Amino acid sequence: MDWNIVSLSAIGRSSSSIRREPFNSGEPELDKYLKQYALKNEIINKTFVALPSDNPKVIAGYYTCCMSQINPTGLSQEEQKRFPRYPIPVMLIGKLAIDKSFQKMGLGKKLLKHAFESAITASDKIGVYAIRVDALHEKAKEYYKKYGFFELQDAPLTLILPLSTIKKAIQIKEKS
Repeated sequence: MDWNIVSLSAIGRSSSSIRREPFNSGEPELDKYLKQYALKNEIINKTFVALPSDNPKVIAGYYTCCMSQINPTGLSQEEQKRFPRYPIPVMLIGKLAIDKSFQKMGLGKKLLKHAFESAITASDKIGVYAIRVDALHEKAKEYYKKYGFFELQDAPLTLILPLSTIKKAIQIKEKS
């Protein structure tokens, strides 16, 4: 299936044709955010929605992102040596959810790829060391670990993936 990933703010508040109410990921907190807060919070973060190309009125999935930071003490001793002792800038994927009817179709991977590309683009203009996620629970944590994220030592449900790792993976893929 093909997806169009667009900023929710680009669709606009007046776009009644996009249906947020039926969205059901199975995680009430994530569903409520999309339905009640995503547009209101556009001043502090961005929400990107995935719309099926054959039904662009349905939100199949979404993710949010904004700038954040991590404390270097959460990194391994070896990694800490590379950084100053003040907070390290990262891009936070605050929420990521897929509607139940679109799960197991590779959409989560597609949204992560979009987020990775956004972080790389941002890193050309501002400092961004990694992408950070705060997993809701162990199952979500394991999902992110499949993509190379690793947990911070001082916060087991907070995971990061350095941009250098993402860039290397892109280079390897482009060569093959």
